[in-house]
Amino acid sequence: MTIEILKTKDELQDAIDRMLDLNRDIAIVRVITMNFLDYAYISSKFGYKECLHERLGRLAGKGSQVTVVISDRCIKESKSFDEKIFRKILSSSNGNVKVRRNLHAKFILVISRKDVDNSFLITSANFTSTGLTHKGGNEIGIFFEKCYKEHEKLFKVLREYSRDIISNSTHLKANI
Repeated sequence: MTIEILKTKDELQDAIDRMLDLNRDIAIVRVITMNFLDYAYISSKFGYKECLHERLGRLAGKGSQVTVVISDRCIKESKSFDEKIFRKILSSSNGNVKVRRNLHAKFILVISRKDVDNSFLITSANFTSTGLTHKGGNEIGIFFEKCYKEHEKLFKVLREYSRDIISNSTHLKANI
């Protein structure tokens, strides 16, 4: 079990890349974020960059249950919101995109098929190109990797909180 304080956007990208590694045996991915407007890149150990929504779509295609919840303000107030960004996630029966009124939380929760490989990231950054690249402001995150006994209570609270957010959200009506 490791806990990392992430103080740079490179560290945030790397943590997301490790959490959403296609070689992990991931059962459930929950991305809760106020803003998911554009093509946010995450690092890749294979030497190329991949957009977060593309990675989530690939995980859904591999059988992981992927749920993204965004704020209604993301849709209402942004001129750059493009619902097509979710095409890859929604193209799988395992993909789900929902909208929650006044959402401001930002975290990713990964529930593995192996209890010792659960992880989560809580961050101040939105999952956007500005939030995850150097052109935006300062951000911070706390990353819990391979959660097991020591932080089981904290992981359970976040899992229940994300379940509550999801159950009190509506489906994105995407014309994709």
